[in-house]
Amino acid sequence: EGEACRFDEMPERRLELHLGGGGRPVRVFTLGASGYGQDQELVALREYFRYGYRADVVALWETPENDVWNNLFPTNWPADGTPKPTFRLERGVLAGPVDARGADRSGLRLVALLGSALRPSRDAAWERRLPEAYRSLERYSGPASDLWQRRWDARAGSMREENLATEKSHLAIRLTPASPRMSYGLDLTRALLGAIDGLVRARGGRFLVFYRDYPGHWTVNATASGDEVYVLNGKYYRTSNRQYVENVRTMNRGLESCFVPVSVRDWHAGSLDPHLSPAAVDQVMRDLARALAPPRPASGQN
Repeated sequence: EGEACRFDEMPERRLELHLGGGGRPVRVFTLGASGYGQDQELVALREYFRYGYRADVVALWETPENDVWNNLFPTNWPADGTPKPTFRLERGVLAGPVDARGADRSGLRLVALLGSALRPSRDAAWERRLPEAYRSLERYSGPASDLWQRRWDARAGSMREENLATEKSHLAIRLTPASPRMSYGLDLTRALLGAIDGLVRARGGRFLVFYRDYPGHWTVNATASGDEVYVLNGKYYRTSNRQYVENVRTMNRGLESCFVPVSVRDWHAGSLDPHLSPAAVDQVMRDLARALAPPRPASGQN
């Protein structure tokens, strides 16, 4: 979320400031990087602890629109992006990761480019083992929004990279009903979060997840019911804000979680950039600090 921030405006700097407001010595570090899913976050945290570092609290900033598809596929955004460690569920048990970080990278740029052009699709090969993806509506004659089609035609943002056929898409988490692939992705994400939770608790730490909203963003249905049907390239897709909420609850089931609403009016970094502005980052970190702060003893108690 810090892509629009200067160093002193970065989330970890603002959280450290707000947590240390009472004179407490606080240090905040970021282990992830832009685009990390829970798979890479788990690998990074394992390495952090392996080097002997400690953490009283580990707070994981979720972006549900990204996280599920990121955990499902062996590469980052978009299709066949940078290879990354990827886990899977085998009879409900977390297994992996497959592929070390940096796999198939070459020091020679030309060799790397040729390799990416000639090798089979990593995503397609991995997708064969995934459950069935969402199917667009077979029959539909009611009203439909053309917003997705207009964004596609205008090449707005990453719309041309949104692959609804495979669910490697920021839009997939609102598709309803949830597909077998989405249900598997939610279970996989929950297993990864559970592994992180166990890792932290085994070292005496506290783990929680937090996430924020996107007020007025084009991906959030603005209808009174929270439901909407969209048409894109002749296919119809039903979406639901309630489905989104249910999916997030599923992936966070059994974990300490915190919803931090964005209250800053001009919250986004740009008209096509849904990342937070520096002011919104500060507001979210301030409110998160309140959730993280230990409760004060009642009056008259030591």
